[in-house]
Amino acid sequence: MTQPDVPIEDQPVEGSFNPDDYDWRTHVKTALDDLRVKVPEIDLDWEYYDGRHPKFWLTDTLADMFDHELAENMSENWCEVAVEAPVKRLGVTGWVSKTKNTIQIKAAENVFKENDFELEQKELYRQVRAVGESFVFVWKDDDKEFGIDATVNDARNVWWPPNAKRNDPDRVVKIWMAEDEGIWRATVYYRYVVVRLIGPKINQAKSMPEVRWFTVDEDDPGGEHGFEKVPVVRFAMQRRRKGVIGSVRKGQDKINKLVAGKMVTAEFNAWAKTILLTQQEIEDGDLKIRPDRFLKLHPGGGEDSAPTSVWESSPSELANFDDSIGKEIDKLFTMAGLPGHMQVRSTREVPSGAAYEADEGPFTEMINDMSKMFTASWVDFLEMCDIEDVVPQWKNAHVRSDMDEATTVKTFKEAGVPITLALRKYAGWDDEEIEELEDQPLSPEEQQKAAMAQMIAGVDGDLNADPAQGNEPPTNNAGPSGRSAQPTPPGLGK
Repeated sequence: MTQPDVPIEDQPVEGSFNPDDYDWRTHVKTALDDLRVKVPEIDLDWEYYDGRHPKFWLTDTLADMFDHELAENMSENWCEVAVEAPVKRLGVTGWVSKTKNTIQIKAAENVFKENDFELEQKELYRQVRAVGESFVFVWKDDDKEFGIDATVNDARNVWWPPNAKRNDPDRVVKIWMAEDEGIWRATVYYRYVVVRLIGPKINQAKSMPEVRWFTVDEDDPGGEHGFEKVPVVRFAMQRRRKGVIGSVRKGQDKINKLVAGKMVTAEFNAWAKTILLTQQEIEDGDLKIRPDRFLKLHPGGGEDSAPTSVWESSPSELANFDDSIGKEIDKLFTMAGLPGHMQVRSTREVPSGAAYEADEGPFTEMINDMSKMFTASWVDFLEMCDIEDVVPQWKNAHVRSDMDEATTVKTFKEAGVPITLALRKYAGWDDEEIEELEDQPLSPEEQQKAAMAQMIAGVDGDLNADPAQGNEPPTNNAGPSGRSAQPTPPGLGK
């Protein structure tokens, strides 16, 4: 039985690189067909995020009645809240290794910081939350101190195979407008090589071009990229792209409709109105009612006329709109997985501690799920940088005060959990803070406990002495109180 031929896209380069050996035209066409559908959807999502919602409720009559600016602002933007709420609590604060491989941990820190991911990671998570996916492109760059150039790329520019494995696509296509050059460009990333292409000029409509207009870039046709897999890492919560804004857009439209109705009612029907039914001729100035004026009406009636009547309406209750708007916001929060206490209501009572915890529970669980998925992607990224056995440490998703964290750490320490583990897991301390703690000299209480242990064990000597040096205390290592500090643990030295 013969083995099927391996496509050239999955083979290392033998001999010289020839971009025309690769079926890039078919692959770019597939990408263009998909992006023509994908890009408008993502554009709409970001419009909602920025508060530029379609004015389904704005009729021509309302637009004529109201000032243009007032009509344009008859909306409330809850889409941004739905995106930013979990993003604010997501963040890699450090790196850990089960084998305490400090060299690999330091390498991860270096690559992460050099590529500005301490800040850029927020944009990465924001894109995933809003539109469903984002991408990190990795490149070997000798000009970088640590040899890796990594950038976050917008999903509107990237085609990812829909049936690809989570971390091992057979190819990825990037298509974008090079505004400074005024042309379209494309790059096809294969397992071992990249093919770089030049497209046509950007037209006024900025419409995506056909594949026939793309040609290989003669100045930089591509070549081997130095990895053994496509150097692109996808960040997403599921295989099929699905962002939260797509789930809450209809709810946002309903809220805007009700808000517009409230504004119209406030303008025309938020006060009592008096209606006169009479055949008497009345000047417009006579209708201006003031405390020092009155209007005398003829009673009317008779054979050929109806009697004069006065009708007074009650003002509309704007609170009715508030109630309906609040219910729609509740639905939107449920769909977005947000806790109810994030809503701002003047009549809302402050929840009790137990109610707050119950309200926060599903939300923090969702954030923890996101961090687990993103951990897998960060591990893929680090492995591409030849950094192994390291995983990210995340910011605590549960908002607690310093006192709450201290109480939690104290409880676990008294239960026998090592203090460093409790601080890392329940207080969110990073390795530098743990190292700073371990470098501190023993407190009087700790010295007393150690002395008792030494007496029981029958051991004499300085409590702060280096065990490897016998009973002689180390020199030139005095702490702030004059006592010798503990030696720095291996792998944590400065």
